[in-house]
Amino acid sequence: MRYTTESDIKSVRVRQDKAFADGTQDERYQPLLRTYEVADTSHADYWGSVVGNAVGAYQFGTAGPVTSICDLPLNPLRTGILLSAIQHRLAHWIQYDELPPDSAFMEWEGDFGMGDGNALYGVRPPRINVPLGKYLGTNPYTVDVNDENYSRTAAIICGGIIGSFDAFSAEELEARYTNHMAYVDLTWWEMWQSFDDGFLLPVDALTIINEAVECDGLPD
Repeated sequence: MRYTTESDIKSVRVRQDKAFADGTQDERYQPLLRTYEVADTSHADYWGSVVGNAVGAYQFGTAGPVTSICDLPLNPLRTGILLSAIQHRLAHWIQYDELPPDSAFMEWEGDFGMGDGNALYGVRPPRINVPLGKYLGTNPYTVDVNDENYSRTAAIICGGIIGSFDAFSAEELEARYTNHMAYVDLTWWEMWQSFDDGFLLPVDALTIINEAVECDGLPD
């Protein structure tokens, strides 16, 4: 199995098995291969930074706030949730010969056929179809090169592997979901779809629904 985030494809412009994505081949030619491109996820996200800070605090005493060196907050989508489900399906494929889901590719033409600023097609994290903002695989960095705070390293990794999140306004959230309960119900439905498609484990479903219940910014 091959697992690829949006930022790995969009920034480096590299993807595996392009013939599959172009529709000129299908899995009959390589029946023991699956490729999963996960929309709107980033190589480095908020939760990866949380874990990284925890490891740093434990090993080196370097605990610090989880912040973004780029222009926008870090992508809050949990990349590991999709990866865990895919690894689970890989283990069952090997051990029990249970076929995993078909390969899933993101939109490749143009700028990924953006909808709401989020990539289309591919494996869909439950949050994507009930978004709280735009989830992106890259992060802008607009510090002028002549500014004393400019960092060449930041310019490279913000545009490359660090994901971003551009939140919707409170007015837009209310227009989309009306109230908090409707948002939770829609999240539950998207979770069920993801589970049914084979890309969500029950233990991680609990994490997602708890985040939806605790979400603020919508009227009761």
